[in-house]
Amino acid sequence: MSQQTGTHTIQDLLDVEHQSVAEFGRSTVEQTVQNDLQNHRQLTEEMVSEIAEVTAERQRIYGGAGNTEMEEVDEFGEGTTQEDHESGEVAFPLRKFLHTVGWTGDYEVNATPADIAQATLNAEKADVTKIRGRMKRAIFLSSNYAYTDHLVDRVSLDIKRFVNADGDPIPPGPNGQTFDGASHTHYNAENGLSNGGLNDSVDDLMHHGHTDQPVMYINQGDETAVKGLSDFNEFVDARLTLRNDQNQPTQRKDVNMPLDNRAIGIFRSTEVWIKPWVPPGYKFITDIEADESPLCFRQHATEGLRGLRLASEIRDYPLNTETMEHYFGVGVWNRTNGVVHYSGGGTYQDPSLG
Repeated sequence: MSQQTGTHTIQDLLDVEHQSVAEFGRSTVEQTVQNDLQNHRQLTEEMVSEIAEVTAERQRIYGGAGNTEMEEVDEFGEGTTQEDHESGEVAFPLRKFLHTVGWTGDYEVNATPADIAQATLNAEKADVTKIRGRMKRAIFLSSNYAYTDHLVDRVSLDIKRFVNADGDPIPPGPNGQTFDGASHTHYNAENGLSNGGLNDSVDDLMHHGHTDQPVMYINQGDETAVKGLSDFNEFVDARLTLRNDQNQPTQRKDVNMPLDNRAIGIFRSTEVWIKPWVPPGYKFITDIEADESPLCFRQHATEGLRGLRLASEIRDYPLNTETMEHYFGVGVWNRTNGVVHYSGGGTYQDPSLG
């Protein structure tokens, strides 16, 4: 008997294990899947928005402010014309990722809504994994590279990382600090984790004025080492009663969060979070309330081609395929709003990210 009333969700489809798609209602299953893909798109955009701006732009002007100055004159004086065009560009790649599944004609006849729902969830999980992987590459890999925008017009784009001593101009700090683009880097390294070394990395961020809400993301395997630093203060469990003489942060630990995705305390003025996407031995420090996000998450310029979507179905008995696709790319936008600290040696090494 066809079930065609009401608004169904993927969970509803997962519960239907003893009816075929034809019996349940093919149009209902298809509409439910489309609704879920739209929800998935919104959720993935929310996921990346903490450290990435979602955009359809492919490049922007970025660089140092002009080294000009105010001149004192008398009442008849005229200022000297000043000109300074120090600037560079940052760009964001656009890539195409596919998730394809195949089945036989016999499978399709007997497939249940639960089977279709599970296939959709598998594609969405693969999509999230790929997005996180591309964000990791944008953050932790330190070398600039050229990218041909082959999905648009084959223009060559210069994809930049965070400040990495490549000679590009760097905006001055809020107190007039200047930085040598040929030597200043935000990819720091030390052999073993130290309080002073991690403070230097925090300072590298703050010297550029990124002080609104600095956050440090670390791997769960580095939790003990970070907690052992003298400038670290751990969040406390709300179930514990503190004595009046205890000098502890007022923030309470969220005991319901997963062990690999939770805030654990404060290092100096920087909130420390464990995140599952941070490689062991690396820390990523950024200001999540800055006017400009550290990354850009580039989408297709055409609205209808954004997000994970069903791209094609090929029916060629006895084998059939269905392909979902997602156009996106990740690149660094605010080159000063990100510092990577590596504690596995005296020289920065890119992690192996596959």
